[in-house]
Amino acid sequence: MTATPIARLGIHGARVIVHRTSDTKQWSAWFLDDPQETAAAPNAADAVWQLLQSCGIDLGAAHILPDRDKCSSEKGHFEMVVLPLKIPCPDCKGSGTYVGLSVIEECRRCRGTKTISRTSL
Repeated sequence: MTATPIARLGIHGARVIVHRTSDTKQWSAWFLDDPQETAAAPNAADAVWQLLQSCGIDLGAAHILPDRDKCSSEKGHFEMVVLPLKIPCPDCKGSGTYVGLSVIEECRRCRGTKTISRTSL
């Protein structure tokens, strides 16, 4: 079973590394857990956007947070966490249904949508 693009981020998000090469002044972006998946662009924001787009991740479905402790514009290095805005419902485990002893009904927490917003945890 292959994961959906947004599921690739997992519930805790995925760390993205963005680095500027000194010789070409290009920015490269890659996932920390999968450095083979890369994207390059003239600026850091476009490199991240191209990386997420190449993985099929909709920017409208993700929140990008910089790790300020690991960012240095002088060194041309940024790290960020990409979090999904919606996660699988923990009550129904993403099925959208509640299975009781004698009844199967729509999950009350996600109302059958299979996901909940990150803020409703």
